[in-house]
Parts: sequence; structure tokens; C-alpha cells
Amino acid sequence: MTIFTNRALTPPLRGLARLLLKVAGWTCKNEKPGADRYVAVMAPHTSNWDFLYFLAAALVFRLEVRWLGKDTLFAGPLGPVMKWFGGVPVNRGAAKDIAPDAVAFLRSGQKAALAIAPEGTRSSVMRWKTGFYRIAVEADVPILLSWLDYPSKTAGLGPLFQPTGDMEVDLQTIQDFYKPWQGKNA
Repeated sequence: MTIFTNRALTPPLRGLARLLLKVAGWTCKNEKPGADRYVAVMAPHTSNWDFLYFLAAALVFRLEVRWLGKDTLFAGPLGPVMKWFGGVPVNRGAAKDIAPDAVAFLRSGQKAALAIAPEGTRSSVMRWKTGFYRIAVEADVPILLSWLDYPSKTAGLGPLFQPTGDMEVDLQTIQDFYKPWQGKNA
């Protein structure tokens, strides 16, 4: 569970994030969620730029999130920086091994948010991976529907979705929410 340690992000980083989004022509829409613990869906995920925009928007919204990323993102000199920005490396071949730690993190009683790109890749997929949903159900936390829309250059926070336990119905509802938002490479 030590991979999910808390760290404080400073006001200067929030200012830098605001500047980056402004220079790139992006705006942020909606408000920080009322919950202290949740799984945040980051979608659509179609480009390497998505990470930068999601992270900048999270800073602007003052979200203290940890995010799951493929372990190769953490190789080399940027590894410690990625971890400091909340990254948790995941070996995609053994991704299920991270679930118990993620659930424990979300159940810890502290403010705990975990961001996951459910597509699991930047390529177009017909069906999302379900780990984000199973983690939320097991930890008994809602799912924050966060999104990027490249045509309007908007990053936003949708509603908190409380899973019912009926995964098929809930996943369809969640994916329907994302239909209006378009990724960079749609």
C-alpha cells in the first residue's frame, strides 16, 4: 500500500497548470466533487496529450488523485517525477495484482481518489476494461466521470456515479455519458 502515499501539490503547480491550459486554449468545466473518496474515470483516452491535460485539469480542480499508468512510463529519469505527480506503475500483464492495494487505498479513511483510463490504451477499443468498476464496487466508493473534449478544448468533471453492482447496465450508462466527448484521435 506504500505506493499510494499522499503528497501535497503546491499552489505554484496549480498556477503552472492553469497557464498551460490557457496557453493551449483549454478551459475547465464544472466543480470539484463533493466526495472525499472515489475512482475517477479519465476518458476518452486517445493520445499521449491526454495525460498532460487530465493532470493539469486535476491540479486546477484541486483534485489529489493517484493514477494508474503502464510501468514503462516510469522507466528512466522521468520515473520519480511521474510517481511524485501521483503515478502508480502497473505491469499490464499482472494488472489484477494492483486491485487489492487500490481498494485498501480507497478504504483508508483519508481523502483518496484513484484515476484510471478505462480503455487501457490509446487505441480505439470496442469495450472498456472493467478494473475501475470492480475497484469502486469493492471499495464502496462512487465513480467520478471526468472527460476531455478536443473539439471544444474542454476538460470537465461529470457527476459522481454510484455503482449498483449490475456491471453490464452500469458500464452502458457510464459509456453513454461519454458519447458527446471526442478524443484527439477519434
